[in-house]
Amino acid sequence: MGRPRAVELPEGIRVCREEGHKWPASANVYLFRDDRGGALFDVGCGRPDSYRDLVDFLESEGLGLSDIHTVVLSHAHPDHMGAMRFIEKEASPEVVISSVDRPLADDPRRLNYTFDMGLARHYFGEELIESMGLGFFDIVDYFEGMCPMSGAAVHRTVEDGDVLELGGRRFRVVLTPGHAPGHIALWDEEGGVLLSSDLVGQIAAWYSPSSGGAAGFLDSLERVERLEPRLILPAHGGPIADTAAAIRRTRRRILAVEERIERMLSREGPLRVSEICGRLFPHPVIRFFPGIQIVDSHLRRMSADGRVVLEGEGPECAARLT
Repeated sequence: MGRPRAVELPEGIRVCREEGHKWPASANVYLFRDDRGGALFDVGCGRPDSYRDLVDFLESEGLGLSDIHTVVLSHAHPDHMGAMRFIEKEASPEVVISSVDRPLADDPRRLNYTFDMGLARHYFGEELIESMGLGFFDIVDYFEGMCPMSGAAVHRTVEDGDVLELGGRRFRVVLTPGHAPGHIALWDEEGGVLLSSDLVGQIAAWYSPSSGGAAGFLDSLERVERLEPRLILPAHGGPIADTAAAIRRTRRRILAVEERIERMLSREGPLRVSEICGRLFPHPVIRFFPGIQIVDSHLRRMSADGRVVLEGEGPECAARLT
């Protein structure tokens, strides 16, 4: 199988992209030029080096931060909006985010709730959490050493179906929860271009129950699949021309987790949720986050579909096939 062909960006859209795409890589920053200067879709990670890359990129485009009049944030995660900690010191763009994710931009420590950080303590128990050295864990502090998070002074919120004009293009806001409760994609129907953020891309984003979970992620994939985009511009990786295959690939990655859980339960009978998580995610820190969040969201979906029954509470909670 040959290497995928390079895909050019549509006219009027430029991108600042890191070489790598795996966490804690900064998300792609898309620039839309217009006669007022420019607008950005996401701003990237809050590391100084990522911010310098963004400034250098803008300078290569003949722009400074003061020329950026609008920042649209796809969702309130550190690799997408962390650089706001620097930008707001030097410029005053209009900041736009979904109404659902605005509280997270106002107070990033709310991410502890949308990331369902309490699930590890619920399923693994106090003693195990303490033995892992994770007795006190704040997700924002955890991000600080890798891809720092930042709040932002939001000027405007958008809802599903709203229209934004960026660089002479009309984009419809498509609410796509799963990875984040207020995660949005932008759809240019005339050009057939979808800015998918973390919904579709080179990596499969994690998901948690309070962010929409596996069920929300799959529903969101179905929404954008119906749009039949001709080009997807993701948050991680390059432009995607074979959009249908990329959407199918993301769906398969999500459903593969449920297939593994079903095989596990079919072969071994009822298992505690903590045991399922440990087998799917052997690394103890990954098990703590985002492993247990992913497992819990799948078990909820499988339970709602009548495929799995959950019995017991806390660390004794177990799953069995119906």
